[in-house]
Amino acid sequence: RRRDMRYERLRQLRMEKGMTQTTLARSLSVSKAAISTYENGLRNPPDNTLVDMAHFFNVSVDYLLGVSDIRYAFKTSFTRDELIAAEAVILTLLDMLRR
Repeated sequence: RRRDMRYERLRQLRMEKGMTQTTLARSLSVSKAAISTYENGLRNPPDNTLVDMAHFFNVSVDYLLGVSDIRYAFKTSFTRDELIAAEAVILTLLDMLRR
Protein backbone atom coordinates (compact mmCIF):
# COMPACT_ATOMS: atom_id res chain seq x y z
CA ARG A 1 0.00 0.00 0.00
CA ARG A 2 1.28 3.47 -0.93
CA ARG A 3 2.20 5.52 2.12
CA ASP A 4 0.26 8.76 2.55
CA MET A 5 2.80 11.55 2.11
CA ARG A 6 0.34 14.37 2.82
CA TYR A 7 1.62 15.10 6.29
CA GLU A 8 5.31 15.03 5.40
CA ARG A 9 4.78 17.10 2.28
CA LEU A 10 2.69 19.72 4.03
CA ARG A 11 5.37 20.18 6.69
CA GLN A 12 8.14 20.18 4.06
CA LEU A 13 6.40 22.81 1.92
CA ARG A 14 5.71 25.00 4.94
CA MET A 15 9.30 24.81 6.12
CA GLU A 16 10.64 25.53 2.61
CA LYS A 17 8.72 28.82 2.75
CA GLY A 18 10.16 29.52 6.19
CA MET A 19 6.70 29.64 7.71
CA THR A 20 5.50 28.67 11.13
CA GLN A 21 2.30 26.71 11.58
CA THR A 22 0.72 29.95 12.81
CA THR A 23 1.63 31.96 9.70
CA LEU A 24 0.47 29.17 7.41
CA ALA A 25 -2.78 28.90 9.35
CA ARG A 26 -3.39 32.64 8.91
CA SER A 27 -2.67 32.40 5.18
CA LEU A 28 -5.17 29.56 4.80
CA SER A 29 -7.76 30.98 7.22
CA VAL A 30 -7.60 27.95 9.50
CA SER A 31 -6.38 27.54 13.07
CA LYS A 32 -2.81 26.71 14.04
CA ALA A 33 -4.24 23.64 15.79
CA ALA A 34 -5.72 22.49 12.46
CA ILE A 35 -2.33 22.77 10.71
CA SER A 36 -0.73 20.83 13.56
CA THR A 37 -3.31 18.03 13.35
CA TYR A 38 -2.86 17.82 9.54
CA GLU A 39 0.93 17.69 9.78
CA ASN A 40 0.82 15.05 12.49
CA GLY A 41 -1.68 12.89 10.61
CA LEU A 42 -4.32 13.18 13.32
CA ARG A 43 -6.93 14.64 10.98
CA ASN A 44 -7.41 15.04 7.25
CA PRO A 45 -8.00 18.53 5.91
CA PRO A 46 -11.36 19.10 4.24
CA ASP A 47 -11.24 19.07 0.43
CA ASN A 48 -11.54 22.85 0.15
CA THR A 49 -8.59 23.33 2.53
CA LEU A 50 -6.57 20.78 0.59
CA VAL A 51 -7.22 22.73 -2.62
CA ASP A 52 -6.32 25.99 -0.85
CA MET A 53 -3.04 24.42 0.32
CA ALA A 54 -2.19 23.24 -3.18
CA HIS A 55 -2.88 26.72 -4.60
CA PHE A 56 -0.93 28.42 -1.83
CA PHE A 57 2.15 26.25 -2.38
CA ASN A 58 1.69 26.11 -6.17
CA VAL A 59 1.66 22.32 -6.21
CA SER A 60 -0.88 19.83 -7.43
CA VAL A 61 -3.27 18.22 -4.98
CA ASP A 62 -1.88 14.89 -6.19
CA TYR A 63 1.61 15.98 -5.10
CA LEU A 64 0.33 17.12 -1.73
CA LEU A 65 -1.42 13.77 -1.23
CA GLY A 66 1.61 11.75 -2.33
CA VAL A 67 -0.25 10.36 -5.35
CA SER A 68 2.29 11.96 -7.69
CA ASP A 69 5.89 13.07 -7.44
CA ILE A 70 5.23 15.84 -9.97
CA ARG A 71 5.43 18.84 -7.73
CA TYR A 72 4.20 21.79 -9.70
CA ALA A 73 0.66 22.36 -10.81
CA PHE A 74 0.22 23.27 -14.44
CA LYS A 75 -1.51 26.47 -15.35
CA THR A 76 -4.64 25.77 -17.36
CA SER A 77 -5.95 29.26 -18.04
CA PHE A 78 -4.16 32.33 -19.28
CA THR A 79 -4.92 36.01 -19.52
CA ARG A 80 -5.12 37.68 -22.91
CA ASP A 81 -1.80 39.44 -22.25
CA GLU A 82 -0.11 36.15 -21.38
CA LEU A 83 -1.37 34.59 -24.61
CA ILE A 84 -0.17 37.55 -26.67
CA ALA A 85 3.27 37.36 -25.02
CA ALA A 86 3.48 33.60 -25.62
CA GLU A 87 2.50 34.05 -29.26
CA ALA A 88 5.23 36.67 -29.70
CA VAL A 89 7.85 34.31 -28.25
CA ILE A 90 6.69 31.45 -30.49
CA LEU A 91 6.73 33.64 -33.59
CA THR A 92 10.23 34.87 -32.74
CA LEU A 93 11.47 31.30 -32.28
CA LEU A 94 9.89 30.20 -35.57
CA ASP A 95 11.55 33.12 -37.32
CA MET A 96 14.91 32.12 -35.84
CA LEU A 97 14.45 28.53 -37.03
CA ARG A 98 13.68 29.67 -40.55
CA ARG A 99 16.99 31.54 -40.88
